[in-house]
Amino acid sequence: MVAAVLISAALTAILMRRPWQGGASGAGNAQPARLLAEHVVDMVSTHEPDGTFRYVSPVLAGMVGEYPGLLAGKSPRALAHPDDAGVLDGFWKRAVSGRGAAVTLTWRCRRHTGEYAWLETTARAAPPESANFGAIISATRDVTERRQLEDALRESERRFRSTIETVGLVAVGLDTEGNVTFANDSLCALTGWTRSDLVGENWFKKCTPPDAAGRRVFLEAIAAGVAPPSTEYEITCRNGSRRTIRWDTTVLRSPAGEVQGAASLGADVTERRLEDATMKLLQSITHTISSAPDLDGALAQTLESLCVATGWAYGEAWLPQHDGARLERTTWYVEKGLDAATLIEAGAGLAFAPAEGLPGRAWESGSIEWFHDLELATEKQFPRMHVAAQLGFRAAVAVPVQSGAQVVAVLVFFMRTPLHTDDRHTRMVAVVGNQVGALIARRREQNVYEAQLLHARDAAEAASRAKSDFLSRMSHELRTPLNSVIGFANVMLKNKGGRLAKEELEYLDRITSNGKHLLSLVNDILDIAKVEAGRLTVSKAMVNVDELLHDVVAQLQGQPRPATVDFRAAEAPNDMVPLETDGALLRQVLINLTGNALRFTHSGSVVLSAEAGDDGCPARICVRDTGIGIAPDRLSAIFEPFEQADESTHLEYGGTGLGLAISKSICDELGFQLTVESDPGRGSVFTIRMQRQPQTV
Repeated sequence: MVAAVLISAALTAILMRRPWQGGASGAGNAQPARLLAEHVVDMVSTHEPDGTFRYVSPVLAGMVGEYPGLLAGKSPRALAHPDDAGVLDGFWKRAVSGRGAAVTLTWRCRRHTGEYAWLETTARAAPPESANFGAIISATRDVTERRQLEDALRESERRFRSTIETVGLVAVGLDTEGNVTFANDSLCALTGWTRSDLVGENWFKKCTPPDAAGRRVFLEAIAAGVAPPSTEYEITCRNGSRRTIRWDTTVLRSPAGEVQGAASLGADVTERRLEDATMKLLQSITHTISSAPDLDGALAQTLESLCVATGWAYGEAWLPQHDGARLERTTWYVEKGLDAATLIEAGAGLAFAPAEGLPGRAWESGSIEWFHDLELATEKQFPRMHVAAQLGFRAAVAVPVQSGAQVVAVLVFFMRTPLHTDDRHTRMVAVVGNQVGALIARRREQNVYEAQLLHARDAAEAASRAKSDFLSRMSHELRTPLNSVIGFANVMLKNKGGRLAKEELEYLDRITSNGKHLLSLVNDILDIAKVEAGRLTVSKAMVNVDELLHDVVAQLQGQPRPATVDFRAAEAPNDMVPLETDGALLRQVLINLTGNALRFTHSGSVVLSAEAGDDGCPARICVRDTGIGIAPDRLSAIFEPFEQADESTHLEYGGTGLGLAISKSICDELGFQLTVESDPGRGSVFTIRMQRQPQTV
């Protein structure tokens, strides 16, 4: 390959650059020149002034599939691609008129296979002393592969640029100093800059704020020859606004490996970051409002959060008056270190009707209202204009706080120098304001609902206290007649004179039985009323629990029960010490629990037992039975007044459903805990715990 190139160079020097030696015709050098032409890789040919072949080397003839001698006298146009034929005519003319200067053309020539090859032909006019070779001498190379590579490279670049322009990402190319070498359409559309504005300019001086960290990150990374990490920073647009871009950068290197710059692809995340900031702010404000004691406190916290987030120095909340005719200021926020007393005082007596002043305009329109330059506002438009200007404020904005279609408040903010970020912040405040409006509306509804609940609760408690007080005071009036009825019935049952018939004695027995049952009901009702009215009196003394259990068993031995039921008190531990409590109330609880156990147990046992703690003090008293049991979903309900295990229990066994409610209330008063465990069909265990167990959540 190297030898062929050297031969081609020598031939070119002989035919195109050096005059012929050895006579006018140069016949002495013709044979060496032909010999070189027929053995080099390049295709050599000579032509008439119109381009017609005069001599064709075997390499060129072989490519087109002709004998060299047969091509003489033919025009290259016959071999050229139709699109290139006309170009060849001009090419030969330029070569002839070039006064020995070489001209080059790349064109397509048909191969013997019918395909076209890309050829690069360099031609020049032959010197006069070489006229016997032809008017034009040319050397041609097959550059098909090179052209294909170039086309592929151009297509790749076209696809790359097309991709960059269509993916919606901004792209910028920078050299090692940060100067712009490329900018895509998306970047220009986003920033407002044209390519001519950007290319050649320093990216960091023209398009990034002074405090952007991207400059340092880029230059340090490029200097180290590594791709900068993904980074996010703001860029400045032509109109002065800013956009937040997240960049991914690739280092560009030369074929020799030298760093030439970087290509950066970026996604505009401005709106996403605004949404993130809005959500965080909204969460913070929602939490703040929820914990605020009242509406003014919630609005004050909202103003502070919004001013801190936006950098605005002063904010106010304006709410409709009670009659809804005007807005009045209810609270405000002042940046730390700012003396806004004059502005606060100037707003103290103001009240705006719809469309009046900045708050009134936002109230009526339901949209954001701006004063971008307070110096252009009139006193009527902005009554506190001069006071605000004295504090250095130059702009103000009013943001309506809406609940549905109703404006429930207006937030007004003042700023010293209007910034390009104020519009973005205002949109954020508007979003937060609408959410705050919904929270304010819910807070108001909740306050009204809570007030109604409190009123209803107070009324119910008053009625309950009146009822309980009435029943507790009726003890003597109800019990005295019942005791008289039962007492006289018992006297008549003795039938000392023998004058009562058997049927009459049965009637008296029914009177006595029903009277006692009615007295039991009255006692239960009076007991529960006494507990609810707070009239239950606890008198503590030392009680021997073992003796108490045996006394209860002895007292209830006469209660009817099947003969198959074993009713007893288990022996208590010998070392159990007496319990300090109200023995009478504890006895009443045990009688209620034991009476129920006997009533609902048809076979098996009813056992009273006590357990002591490590210190010997009574810890638990249990009433265990093998009765009908209680369904799991009714275990908590049975301790409510007038509740039983189910409807069939009342129909079959009777009772008011007050015994367990009274027992639980008494245990609560004594500081004990009454619990139940039950297995339907196998029995129940009621436990009085002397030491309350910690409540699980």
